[in-house]
Amino acid sequence: MSGVLSVHSVAKAFGGVRALVGVDLVLGEREILGLIGPNGSGKTTLVNVVSGLIKPDCGSVMLGERPITGLASHLIARAGVARTFQNLRIFRRRSALENVMLGQTPTVTTQDFLTPLPTARQRTQRQAAHDLLRRFGLRDKADTVAGSLSFGEQKRLELARAMASAPKVLLLDEPAGGMNPSEIEELKVRLREVRAEGAAILLIEHNMKLVMDICDRIAVLSSGELVMTDKPERVRHDARVIRSYLGEE
Repeated sequence: MSGVLSVHSVAKAFGGVRALVGVDLVLGEREILGLIGPNGSGKTTLVNVVSGLIKPDCGSVMLGERPITGLASHLIARAGVARTFQNLRIFRRRSALENVMLGQTPTVTTQDFLTPLPTARQRTQRQAAHDLLRRFGLRDKADTVAGSLSFGEQKRLELARAMASAPKVLLLDEPAGGMNPSEIEELKVRLREVRAEGAAILLIEHNMKLVMDICDRIAVLSSGELVMTDKPERVRHDARVIRSYLGEE
């Protein structure tokens, strides 16, 4: 498979605990790849390695043909990798619109918020941010302080901000957490739109119905090792997955 993102033999240990053990993973063009496994299996650690928050002990990460292993997270973001977090990281005292505009970095600076008479470029950036808010159901919340939004709205805001940089790869860490069933259905629609627009998605999620419905393939981690990568139906019925993830006989 032609990969927009490739992980080769990545390993990471924290003290004596092996978080990742020689993980190989390929994210294809316009693919939604689910990453599942029990708590502590290494899912977030892998995403942290890919996004540059931590450096692997060995192995490599490629964005297309470009090596990004060990680069600073802001350089990886500029190269085309955006992410959301399991624990929300939004600018709680800024408006929803400002949060999304900050996702347009490096094109947006602090001065863009202070200019009384915006330039044509600034007006274009502001309109693009409004469009993203509309897409993610936050059209009427543009001027609302982000910290006062509901948890589900904040989740959608973080996703809109991640999309503001027009990424090639979108890393999502439990985006459905805290969402109600109708919000999850809306999330499915938005993620399919993101894929249709050309981005590939690596999705960490414990909501198995969402994973099975939306993902093209699913990778399963257990104790830092990749158990299998296959289509949802095969993963669902694989005995190794049932033992390691579902805890059933």
